[in-house]
Amino acid sequence: MKIVYIYTDGSCSPNPGEGGWAWVAVDEEGIEMYDEGSGHVPNTTNMRMELKALYEAAKYAQKISGLYEIVFYTDSQVALELLAGTYNAKKNVDLVNKTKKEYMKVYEQATKCIIKHVKAHSGYKWNEYVNNLANEARKTDLSYVMCKKCKDKGWYWVGDINIPRTWGCTCTECNTWTDDSSKNTC
Repeated sequence: MKIVYIYTDGSCSPNPGEGGWAWVAVDEEGIEMYDEGSGHVPNTTNMRMELKALYEAAKYAQKISGLYEIVFYTDSQVALELLAGTYNAKKNVDLVNKTKKEYMKVYEQATKCIIKHVKAHSGYKWNEYVNNLANEARKTDLSYVMCKKCKDKGWYWVGDINIPRTWGCTCTECNTWTDDSSKNTC
């Protein structure tokens, strides 16, 4: 049976402000990286980013096939307690519930599923790595680009990562394509 370790982190500066979330999945020796994901959310809070990182990591974990054990790590004690049900959410209830739902899907699918706390900024390789990913995602410029056909403003997906739509992309709503970099529309 294989063990997959998934480290998560969220970042927001100022808080509330521009946010970033990230996760990384590594092998049981902590040597080989399987995959990673990150994203940016404008006008958010640090707690939402911690939860969003766990939510996205749980969605990724559902794609792992075979007999496996999943160990999630978060440096947010509050997020850990919210998901464990030892702390009741007064804010972010929507995201807490969505994250619990995705985590339960992993729990039902995996041989074993655990969420653990890791001390933030303690020098541990993968926690520092995912912290840097979240901080970089937070700094990403997210200018929305409007589709010239359907007027949708939005995102496109690369794997499991949502990216702001830019020129030269396909609109997810109407499938219009353009490669005209001189215009700020799809």
